[in-house]
Amino acid sequence: MSKTIAFVFSVSCAVSMLATPGAHATTFRVLHEDSASITAMGGDTLTVEVFLDALIQLSVKDYQVVLPCSATAGAGAVGSITFDANSTVFVDEEDGDYLFMTRPLHTSTVDAGSCPTTTLSDMPTARSFVPLGDAVGGVMGPYLATFTFKVSDDAQGTFTLSLQGLGCPASGTYLKDNGSVCIGGLGANSLTINVPTGRCCVDNNCSQTCSASVTEKACDDLGGIFTVNTDCTGGCPCLSGAHCDDSDECTRDVCIGGVCSNPSGAVFGDLVGANGECNPDGGLVGTADILAVINAFGGIKACPMCDGSDVCSASLTAASSAASAANVTQTGRVAMVSAERIHRPGALHQVDVFASEFSNSGFYSLKIDVDAGESGQLGLESVAIDQTHPDYIFQGHDAIVVTNTANRRIDAILIDESQKMTATGSYYLGTFNYRSSKDAKGAFRLNLVTFDGKVLATKRLNFRGAFANSDSNGK
Repeated sequence: MSKTIAFVFSVSCAVSMLATPGAHATTFRVLHEDSASITAMGGDTLTVEVFLDALIQLSVKDYQVVLPCSATAGAGAVGSITFDANSTVFVDEEDGDYLFMTRPLHTSTVDAGSCPTTTLSDMPTARSFVPLGDAVGGVMGPYLATFTFKVSDDAQGTFTLSLQGLGCPASGTYLKDNGSVCIGGLGANSLTINVPTGRCCVDNNCSQTCSASVTEKACDDLGGIFTVNTDCTGGCPCLSGAHCDDSDECTRDVCIGGVCSNPSGAVFGDLVGANGECNPDGGLVGTADILAVINAFGGIKACPMCDGSDVCSASLTAASSAASAANVTQTGRVAMVSAERIHRPGALHQVDVFASEFSNSGFYSLKIDVDAGESGQLGLESVAIDQTHPDYIFQGHDAIVVTNTANRRIDAILIDESQKMTATGSYYLGTFNYRSSKDAKGAFRLNLVTFDGKVLATKRLNFRGAFANSDSNGK
């Protein structure tokens, strides 16, 4: 991770001034937050930009800025923030706020120093000056130089970074006027860098591990969720109902907004969240709940359970994927068919899905993703199962049918398991209706997929007069 921060130093008095500046409270600041204190994480690279106070009006011909090899660690701090072998120092003369931007004749020099060291002359240094002509005066661009520092992986605590040698030592931080005379009264605040600790919660499916006083870097390495300046009092917020198990079979284990509850009563049929999360949402029974029942009926339980007894089918997409693979693609073939030969922009396009050569099938789940063409849009208007279609797979049988246009999916399951089908012919499964925009151009590819992303079949709808007969269906 990379952060950009800035130092600003000011002058309280000067030997050569165009105007007498007032008293200035000098601060370092984080440019995007306008703060003299930032929060960092172990492993971060900090880009530190040094600026003049733009409110000061001075005559400046030469400047030099020096930063230490290491930030000063506060009490109890661990690790380091250093100018290491991979760090850089430079003057960005293309920066629009560069102090000597209006002077075509200027020279910049940088020296990475010999870190680690505490000798001023061996520290990272940047200098720029105007060798000929008058000094820059009036309202000046504030940018001076840029340094990068590395936060160690194990860093934690508070660190400060300060300009070195303020005043007029030859090896320190200075400003010089048109007569190459040092401008006195320089001042600067230190930049405070805080690498905090906090709580780290690691999900173990049916439980969570809580660790306190852990850095964000260490928590990331564990794959956990980090909360700054928080301990383990009260434990971790729940992520699913599995984290709320009270070992009581007569209650529901519910996680809403990170808070567990174990109500003894619940809405009948409220099994999962609105998007299939393994957690009742306490609301009305919706499509996701119905699909969870369908998946559970088919023996699919994608949500890891603590005791294996919960019928929750939390990962709705994974459950449907498994069901689809077991009943269609594992033993049969699927294909998409369009009645059109030429697809015209702005028209409605019907795509039917068929299955053949399948065995012992009593459930199927369909979803189509669309890869964009050269231009325009191909939007899904509706999905349906035409149960009056002469080739409908479950014709004459009782089945539960669920269609969801928003999720681009079709599901159907036989109620009577003994009626599962085996066939060699081609049978209709469902219909996807698309509307192309008037500027649609090129080939839009339809991908019939399982919910783990496996492509079952593809079909291209070609626009601007091209024939739509090139696909993996052979139709």
